[in-house]
Amino acid sequence: MLINSNFKDYYDNLNVYGVDKQIVFNRYQEKIYVQNLFKIDNFPLSMLSCGRYFSFAVLSFCKQVYVCLIMDKSDEKDKKCFYSSNEIRKYITENFEYRRAKCILEEFEGKGSYHKYVMKNSIFKYIDDKLITYNKLKSELLGYNFNLDDYPIVAVQTQSIIVNPIIRTYNFQKIKSPYDARMEIEQWVLNNNLTMKEPEKIDDSILRDMKGFDKISFRKRKQKK
Repeated sequence: MLINSNFKDYYDNLNVYGVDKQIVFNRYQEKIYVQNLFKIDNFPLSMLSCGRYFSFAVLSFCKQVYVCLIMDKSDEKDKKCFYSSNEIRKYITENFEYRRAKCILEEFEGKGSYHKYVMKNSIFKYIDDKLITYNKLKSELLGYNFNLDDYPIVAVQTQSIIVNPIIRTYNFQKIKSPYDARMEIEQWVLNNNLTMKEPEKIDDSILRDMKGFDKISFRKRKQKK
């Protein structure tokens, strides 16, 4: 698969094993700003928990949906992304003072005041049980005239829809290996006929010469009586 893009991602290095130029993925990023985004079960894309700011990204990758918890820091390199409640619990208990860690975990487990009055399920349930399905996400985004079926990779964050995001920045390599990510994108492109190049037609005379024949090779010669 040939990738036309103005940025690099973690699965690009597989080009060293060869590129099928008949399959082309035009991977250009677009950010669409919207208001009042995301109403699925009142799931919050951002929240302030015990003085600490957390945000969420809902990633659609080849019709598979993942909820990612992002712990924002001023330095982009220090941004932490989590895809399971176990790794969230482990990180918070190891890196926060006991009382603050307890407060944050209560919010995520659905025991805090925010969840009691707003959300139907705990944060952990959304992450582990994949309550946000592809069809739910697609239906939500159609309300913003955005068709999820048109793109292999989409990230939904606070007040924005990002087409073809850099999934390396979401630590997506924890979910898909470089090989698996590339193969799934390639299969998506094939299934959706996205920018497929037609094979170039080769003239019969050129094909004949490539095979080592000439213009008289196939003439029927007169047989001697």
